Amino acid sequence: MITNPQQYKLTLQHIKKFEEELERIARTTPESLNIDPRWLKVGRESIESQLEDLYGEIDEYETLTSAKSHIIEIDNIDDLPIGLIKARLTSGLAQAKLAERLGMDTDELIRKEVNEYSGVDFENLREIAEALNLRINQDIRVPFQAKNFNEVAYKIQQAGLSRKFLLDRLVINSKENICNLAVERQNNIDSLNEDFYKCMDRIFGWTIEMLTSEAPLPSPTIAGARARFKMPVAREYRNTSTYVAYAHYLGLVVLAASKDLPVKKIPSDPALVRRIIKNEYREITLSSCLNFAWDSGVAVLPLNDSGAFHGACWRYNGRNVIVLKQKSQLCSLWLFDLLHELFHASQYPELETFSVIEADETAVERRESDEEISANQFAENIIFDGQANELAKKCVAKANKNIAMLSIAVSKVANEEGVDAGMLANYLAHRLSRKGINWWGSAQNLQNKKQNAWEIAKKIFLKRFPLKQSDDIDQILVNNAING
Repeated sequence: MITNPQQYKLTLQHIKKFEEELERIARTTPESLNIDPRWLKVGRESIESQLEDLYGEIDEYETLTSAKSHIIEIDNIDDLPIGLIKARLTSGLAQAKLAERLGMDTDELIRKEVNEYSGVDFENLREIAEALNLRINQDIRVPFQAKNFNEVAYKIQQAGLSRKFLLDRLVINSKENICNLAVERQNNIDSLNEDFYKCMDRIFGWTIEMLTSEAPLPSPTIAGARARFKMPVAREYRNTSTYVAYAHYLGLVVLAASKDLPVKKIPSDPALVRRIIKNEYREITLSSCLNFAWDSGVAVLPLNDSGAFHGACWRYNGRNVIVLKQKSQLCSLWLFDLLHELFHASQYPELETFSVIEADETAVERRESDEEISANQFAENIIFDGQANELAKKCVAKANKNIAMLSIAVSKVANEEGVDAGMLANYLAHRLSRKGINWWGSAQNLQNKKQNAWEIAKKIFLKRFPLKQSDDIDQILVNNAING
């Protein structure tokens, strides 16, 4: 997001360079560069993708600063920090002037806006709103007593789970082993079978009295999890924790059913982990690393959902379970998150109980935490055999420090060094993001999209996990999750 005239001017300069580079590529033949025509096509598409993002940022900035509207709309309280930045732009107030009103250094305010006020508490957000002379109106939902299924579903939706998720995953009939959609048609409290109430109580601690009372549903309590939540502060804990409680419960079910897995200490040395995987499976792939995790006694549950979090690692009674959750089907992203979580599983071996729940790879908390940086380096060293930094330098050199040529450079270096172009592109995107440069769109264009990470992880889970459970409800919950 562009937040000041200097960034606006710099973005226009980037657009000009990219447009010039597109014109140069249009005049270039693969033979003149001695490269495969496909890489030239990838380079062009990468630049076009970046241009589209930059055009969007320019349009947003120009719309906000034109002051055509004096109302900034936000969907929920989570969007308040970005809403404050947009409101400042629309009001025409410079960052230096707002910083003066708040009694802080201008550079500090710029950093806060770049990070979209991540880590800023509500009291400070209120002070910023007052300094901008804003009037904020927000709907307040009045408590009500649920008398039918629709109202129960709405109440659960307020707690963070969508109606579709409720029907697909949690409204079950153990005898038919399917989602009990009949309850929606019958539309009364009595039609919700006993298994539904058991699910709500087991997973979230919500009793039938809570579900039907006037009081809002409380946030689920997960022992040990909140203290190690690595989520953006601006993201509402209530909604996130509801899904996490669901994933946490499934993790416990998987651990209980996988008690025959060996209990091993996970090596914290990436070189050793890489050597073990290479010796056993010959290559570093999502499939080989998933099998390594299971061989090491770490159960890996894949979930095909969006939002909330990207990965989690829980340990109970000295045994680890990893939950991987993405809508993306790219193997490079799943592999990186898996190795990242394996690092956490290797830490604090003396602790019988341990929890880490984390945000996506672009979150500030994940980029700046020392432990998260170590987890990223652990993953990078396994994937690139400790050569990640050298590979990055080669990419920059081949691109002549021209970001518009970086996609072609990454493709050539990956081919020359025998590494995955998608993984190398992601690594470069991570490095550039630390400098405030968003190169994720270009990295996406370099991914291998022929393989489906979800299907790979699911296949290995089904092979390794004993699907037959002693508890019918737990079995259906896992089946619904893995087939979601």
